[in-house]
Amino acid sequence: MTGSGAGTRGRGPARLSSGTALVLVAAALLVAALVAVGLAGLVPEPDLGTGGARVADARAPVPAGAVPAPGLVDVDPVATFATAAPALPALPAGDFTEVAGRWEVGAEGAEARPEGRDPTLAVAPAPGTTVVQVTLEVPAPGAGVVTAWEGPDRYVALVVDPSGRTLSLVRAEGDDRPEVLLQARIGAPGGRLVLALRRDEARVRAIANGLDLGGRVVGPPPAEQVVGMVAGPGDSGAEARFADLTVA
Repeated sequence: MTGSGAGTRGRGPARLSSGTALVLVAAALLVAALVAVGLAGLVPEPDLGTGGARVADARAPVPAGAVPAPGLVDVDPVATFATAAPALPALPAGDFTEVAGRWEVGAEGAEARPEGRDPTLAVAPAPGTTVVQVTLEVPAPGAGVVTAWEGPDRYVALVVDPSGRTLSLVRAEGDDRPEVLLQARIGAPGGRLVLALRRDEARVRAIANGLDLGGRVVGPPPAEQVVGMVAGPGDSGAEARFADLTVA
């Protein structure tokens, strides 16, 4: 005969229902994601590679005051747009090529006459150039400086965005809308801007009013260096005024 406790077993470990288990897994994943986001804020922003990169903010806002890029303070422009003329003057290496409109020089500098809904460009060969710079006497949406131009839909540019309050480093590649690689807030919207792009092999650095905004990887340099100016389409493009263009 056995005692009253004989033959009984202690209770086994409690088992979670499938619903409770799913809730715990989801909570763990959420915590892991939050930790990853927190750690990401401690890691320096990397250069953005080609394709699929998210937009990054520049290191600081664009300062007021039209200051040349480092190294160009005592460099004379290759083209100044001070004398009214029905066409742009030629650069030392050749004439300007006009894209999606025509250009002329007015009382306030070079100005575009856009045709259609594409940005209007004026580009010219500049062999050996590593830095190209323009002075925007009157900034307007879409206006800026161009480097690595290979065709109407293949180039890199630093331009004023549609709001007029931000600069964007963009890369045009094919029929898609240009990819925005870098953005910087303009500290004094509407004031004169000196915009420059410095090429270093696969990387391009954006410079505005003397401030280095940051560099981004854009791919290998083209066989022939072609640089120039870009204005936006339509009325906004016609409002931009360029004082000069410098290469080095």
